[in-house]
Amino acid sequence: MNLIPMIAKELGVEIGEEFKLKAVKDCDAIILGCLYRFTETAFQFDNNGNWISTIVPTSLLEGFVEVEKIPFEPKKGEKYFVVSVVDKSVCCSLWSGNTTDYCYKACGNCFRTEAEAEAHKHEIYEKLTGRKWEEQCED
Repeated sequence: MNLIPMIAKELGVEIGEEFKLKAVKDCDAIILGCLYRFTETAFQFDNNGNWISTIVPTSLLEGFVEVEKIPFEPKKGEKYFVVSVVDKSVCCSLWSGNTTDYCYKACGNCFRTEAEAEAHKHEIYEKLTGRKWEEQCED
Protein backbone atom coordinates (compact mmCIF):
# COMPACT_ATOMS: atom_id res chain seq x y z
CA MET A 1 0.00 0.00 0.00
CA ASN A 2 1.39 3.41 -1.05
CA LEU A 3 1.01 5.85 1.86
CA ILE A 4 2.80 8.81 0.27
CA PRO A 5 -0.33 10.68 -0.90
CA MET A 6 -1.83 10.32 2.60
CA ILE A 7 1.41 11.49 4.28
CA ALA A 8 1.64 14.52 1.98
CA LYS A 9 -1.97 15.42 2.70
CA GLU A 10 -1.45 15.06 6.47
CA LEU A 11 1.57 17.38 6.22
CA GLY A 12 -0.49 19.94 4.26
CA VAL A 13 1.30 19.74 0.93
CA GLU A 14 0.14 18.76 -2.54
CA ILE A 15 1.84 16.13 -4.64
CA GLY A 16 4.57 17.96 -6.58
CA GLU A 17 4.52 21.06 -4.32
CA GLU A 18 8.02 22.12 -3.32
CA PHE A 19 8.66 22.94 0.34
CA LYS A 20 11.39 23.38 2.92
CA LEU A 21 11.73 21.91 6.38
CA LYS A 22 12.08 23.98 9.54
CA ALA A 23 13.27 22.79 12.92
CA VAL A 24 10.77 22.66 15.75
CA LYS A 25 13.04 20.78 18.16
CA ASP A 26 16.73 19.84 18.04
CA CYS A 27 17.43 17.96 14.82
CA ASP A 28 20.07 17.29 12.20
CA ALA A 29 20.49 20.69 10.49
CA ILE A 30 21.76 19.13 7.25
CA ILE A 31 18.21 18.37 6.11
CA LEU A 32 17.05 21.98 6.56
CA GLY A 33 18.83 23.56 3.60
CA CYS A 34 17.10 21.64 0.82
CA LEU A 35 13.92 21.84 -1.20
CA TYR A 36 11.69 18.79 -0.95
CA ARG A 37 8.58 17.43 -2.62
CA PHE A 38 6.39 14.35 -2.68
CA THR A 39 5.55 12.62 -5.94
CA GLU A 40 2.84 9.97 -6.15
CA THR A 41 5.43 7.32 -5.29
CA ALA A 42 8.46 9.04 -3.69
CA PHE A 43 9.85 11.64 -1.30
CA GLN A 44 12.50 13.69 -3.12
CA PHE A 45 15.03 16.45 -2.54
CA ASP A 46 16.40 18.93 -5.05
CA ASN A 47 20.08 18.43 -5.85
CA ASN A 48 20.88 21.42 -8.09
CA GLY A 49 17.81 20.91 -10.27
CA ASN A 50 17.91 17.11 -10.19
CA TRP A 51 15.19 15.60 -8.03
CA ILE A 52 16.53 12.59 -6.14
CA SER A 53 14.36 10.11 -4.28
CA THR A 54 15.24 9.55 -0.65
CA ILE A 55 13.68 8.24 2.52
CA VAL A 56 11.27 10.40 4.51
CA PRO A 57 13.32 11.65 7.47
CA THR A 58 12.10 10.30 10.79
CA SER A 59 12.55 13.81 12.18
CA LEU A 60 9.64 14.86 9.93
CA LEU A 61 7.46 11.94 10.98
CA GLU A 62 8.29 12.44 14.67
CA GLY A 63 7.63 16.19 14.62
CA PHE A 64 11.20 17.43 15.14
CA VAL A 65 10.88 19.31 11.84
CA GLU A 66 7.81 20.66 10.06
CA VAL A 67 6.92 21.54 6.50
CA GLU A 68 7.64 25.17 5.66
CA LYS A 69 5.53 26.16 2.68
CA ILE A 70 7.11 28.26 -0.04
CA PRO A 71 4.92 31.11 -1.31
CA PHE A 72 3.18 30.01 -4.48
CA GLU A 73 4.35 31.72 -7.66
CA PRO A 74 2.58 30.67 -10.85
CA LYS A 75 4.44 30.28 -14.10
CA LYS A 76 3.83 32.79 -16.91
CA GLY A 77 0.31 32.31 -18.29
CA GLU A 78 -0.74 30.08 -15.37
CA LYS A 79 -4.06 30.70 -13.65
CA TYR A 80 -4.16 31.71 -9.98
CA PHE A 81 -6.79 32.99 -7.56
CA VAL A 82 -7.00 36.10 -5.38
CA VAL A 83 -9.41 37.56 -2.84
CA SER A 84 -11.00 40.82 -4.00
CA VAL A 85 -11.61 43.23 -1.12
CA VAL A 86 -13.96 45.33 -3.27
CA ASP A 87 -16.77 42.79 -3.39
CA LYS A 88 -15.38 40.16 -0.99
CA SER A 89 -15.13 37.55 -3.72
CA VAL A 90 -12.54 35.19 -5.14
CA CYS A 91 -11.28 36.09 -8.60
CA CYS A 92 -9.19 34.28 -11.16
CA SER A 93 -6.18 35.89 -12.82
CA LEU A 94 -3.40 34.87 -15.21
CA TRP A 95 0.19 35.34 -14.11
CA SER A 96 2.17 37.63 -16.38
CA GLY A 97 4.91 38.58 -13.94
CA ASN A 98 3.80 42.21 -13.68
CA THR A 99 3.83 44.39 -10.57
CA THR A 100 0.25 43.51 -9.63
CA ASP A 101 1.04 39.79 -9.73
CA TYR A 102 4.03 40.24 -7.43
CA CYS A 103 2.03 42.49 -5.08
CA TYR A 104 -0.58 39.72 -4.73
CA LYS A 105 2.18 37.22 -4.01
CA ALA A 106 3.97 39.51 -1.53
CA CYS A 107 0.85 40.00 0.59
CA GLY A 108 -0.08 36.31 0.53
CA ASN A 109 -3.05 36.77 -1.80
CA CYS A 110 -1.98 34.31 -4.50
CA PHE A 111 -3.53 30.84 -4.41
CA ARG A 112 -3.27 27.70 -6.57
CA THR A 113 -6.96 26.88 -6.35
CA GLU A 114 -10.26 28.67 -5.90
CA ALA A 115 -10.96 26.47 -2.86
CA GLU A 116 -7.68 27.54 -1.23
CA ALA A 117 -8.51 31.23 -1.79
CA GLU A 118 -12.02 30.69 -0.40
CA ALA A 119 -10.55 29.06 2.69
CA HIS A 120 -8.34 32.12 3.35
CA LYS A 121 -10.68 34.92 2.22
CA HIS A 122 -11.49 36.24 5.72
CA GLU A 123 -7.82 36.26 6.72
CA ILE A 124 -6.74 38.05 3.51
CA TYR A 125 -9.55 40.60 3.71
CA GLU A 126 -8.65 41.46 7.30
CA LYS A 127 -4.92 41.56 6.51
CA LEU A 128 -5.42 43.96 3.59
CA THR A 129 -8.16 46.23 4.97
CA GLY A 130 -7.55 46.09 8.70
CA ARG A 131 -11.29 45.42 9.15
CA LYS A 132 -13.20 42.32 10.12
CA TRP A 133 -15.03 40.52 7.29
CA GLU A 134 -18.40 41.26 8.92
CA GLU A 135 -17.88 45.03 9.16
CA GLN A 136 -19.64 47.20 6.61
CA CYS A 137 -17.52 49.48 4.47
CA GLU A 138 -18.43 53.16 4.33
CA ASP A 139 -18.20 54.74 0.90
